[in-house]
Amino acid sequence: MRDIADDLLAEEGIGSHEKGYLYGVLMDHVSTRMLGGKTAGTASVEELRHALNRRHRMAANFKAMPGLVDSIVKYRKEAHHANQ
Repeated sequence: MRDIADDLLAEEGIGSHEKGYLYGVLMDHVSTRMLGGKTAGTASVEELRHALNRRHRMAANFKAMPGLVDSIVKYRKEAHHANQ
């Protein structure tokens, strides 16, 4: 997942300093969509295999929506400023 986060950020021209945040967003997505709401630590081996087998499709889905990654990062920054 970290490699996918790196690739998505690079394709959008966003620095790697956002990798930790995007990684968290991707893991939340995986948890919700592929692991039935479980974390990677509580999911079964079968669920983890399913998620691993689908990771490239997930990356392709993110790439198919131009500006999505940029919007995710901008949302973080805007939410951070709104909380101050």
